[in-house]
Amino acid sequence: MKTKEFQQTSTATSSLGSMRGKMNGVIIAAILALCSVISLFYGASFYKSETEKYIDLTNSRSKQFEVVFNELVKARFRAMGIAADTLLQSKVTIEPFAKGDRVALGARVDPYFAYLQKRHSVDQLNFWIPQATMFYRAGAADLAQFDGSKFRRSIVAAMDRKDRIMTVETGQGGVVGIRAIVPVIWEDQFKGLIEYVSSFRIPLEGAALDSQFKWAVGVSQERLTQVERPKNDAIDVPMGSDVFYEFADKSTQETLKRLNFDSRGKEFQILENGDQVFFVRTIPVYNFAGVATITIAMVDEVTNAYSAALKKSILRSMSVFVILSIALLFAYFKIDHFRAGILGSVGAEKRLLQERLIQGDAAIQKLSDLDLVKRQNLYNLMAAINKPLIAINGQITAFTKAVMAKHPDLASESQQQALFIENESSRLQAYVADFLQVEQFRQGIVDMARERLSIQSLLVQAIEKENLQQRYPLLKIDMNLPNDLPQIQANPGLLEKAFVNLLRYSVSAHGQDALIISGGMDMQGSMSITVTGSLPFDEVANDFAILNESRVFLRELSSGVGPGPLTDQLMGLFLSKLIIEHYGGKLVATTSAEAGFILHFNGVV
Repeated sequence: MKTKEFQQTSTATSSLGSMRGKMNGVIIAAILALCSVISLFYGASFYKSETEKYIDLTNSRSKQFEVVFNELVKARFRAMGIAADTLLQSKVTIEPFAKGDRVALGARVDPYFAYLQKRHSVDQLNFWIPQATMFYRAGAADLAQFDGSKFRRSIVAAMDRKDRIMTVETGQGGVVGIRAIVPVIWEDQFKGLIEYVSSFRIPLEGAALDSQFKWAVGVSQERLTQVERPKNDAIDVPMGSDVFYEFADKSTQETLKRLNFDSRGKEFQILENGDQVFFVRTIPVYNFAGVATITIAMVDEVTNAYSAALKKSILRSMSVFVILSIALLFAYFKIDHFRAGILGSVGAEKRLLQERLIQGDAAIQKLSDLDLVKRQNLYNLMAAINKPLIAINGQITAFTKAVMAKHPDLASESQQQALFIENESSRLQAYVADFLQVEQFRQGIVDMARERLSIQSLLVQAIEKENLQQRYPLLKIDMNLPNDLPQIQANPGLLEKAFVNLLRYSVSAHGQDALIISGGMDMQGSMSITVTGSLPFDEVANDFAILNESRVFLRELSSGVGPGPLTDQLMGLFLSKLIIEHYGGKLVATTSAEAGFILHFNGVV
């Protein structure tokens, strides 16, 4: 018998140990899974942060490229403008051009141009005569005269204006050049233009050297058609409405052929091609007419930075997994020791918590007393303001009517200003009056006589008092209330004010479409009145949170936080809620497609 009992006990102990072992395995697996999720999230966050930092630095370098490029172009404009002005001072050089002698002009300017080309990287020195005819190009005596008006708009514009133009323009055949065009005046007569042309690569290479960016130059397909540049599939890289055909080097050309980006995009773009990642940003180059026909693409490969960030994120993710796993597993297996230590400190913590609660209750009581004093002072101040405000409002109304009666021909603008002052004064007086009424409710000093009232009659009086039909000619009022609704015990003035505020907010919030008033009795013998608009819920200013906003309105006002744009409406809604609750009712905002308010009256006679 003892043997059998021992066997049963051993079996139970073995089963309990097996269950405990399975539970430990499940908990350990859950801990490892949790550590894996946390480490993966941490690694992803670190990778995102590292790549964003590098891209920000790369974008800063691209902006540096743009600044340096623009400065170098301006410097080139200044240098070529000075060179043109200096050349114009040499009458010996300019006289052959003024007299139309191409041979003599070539003899004078060809040596000068050879020096400029060698020492100052000037690609062309052109002489133009009206109307946009190439008279002579230095160093190219065999080049015949031709009409450039079809593709050289800057020359045509300079001829028309008889003024200098500094611009970047695409010439015949698609040659992009930095051009300084200066008029030639000989013996007070306009003879034509001198044009200095520098390579567009000079500022690009300077900017690339400073920022370590590769670059490519593209021109709109429309402009390439105008300048009669033939299509070259071996070089051209079409991209949107542009064609790129000038590159920093061959590798940049091959890179652009593998990418697809917005050549007119205003922000940088991160592009992937296989295992490679590239940063691309484009900037427009405007011609003299303010038209961006040229686009510069800045290209930089950021593959190594992304790979380094990925490696770091993997290492950190693994480190977090190992450290977190060790810490949680150690805590799990030592939980009994931790529990003993925690239970030992519960008594001290409980006593300390009770002391803090007592101190907190005392501090809250002091704050309540201080808040009551502050509210009473604010009430006294508003009451003192209300009396002269009523008198001022009356005087403004009388004064406005007297002036408009004696001067009926007063300008409509002045009449509108007078009516605006009168309306705003009345609005301010009503706002102060509502505030005083709210404070009476909050301080518990409301004591007004009650009488039996008809809901239908009060609503009609409120509609008439607000002149809704006159103020909103397109407004449709649909009041559908049963004739046998019971009366309620309330003060007519206060309850009418509550209805006026609700109607005023509903109409102003929903627009001038329709106002629907309905009601009835429920199974519990309570009366419900619904005031809604007819516009969709997402088109109106009212929603379920509006009463909560009105609830905290006075607290915001007292703390110095500026209230929102619905200041007077919130005050009115808060007052309506207090009045209805004062007479045993309840005010809620609907959440249906026809947003509005529902009034529940439990104290029905």
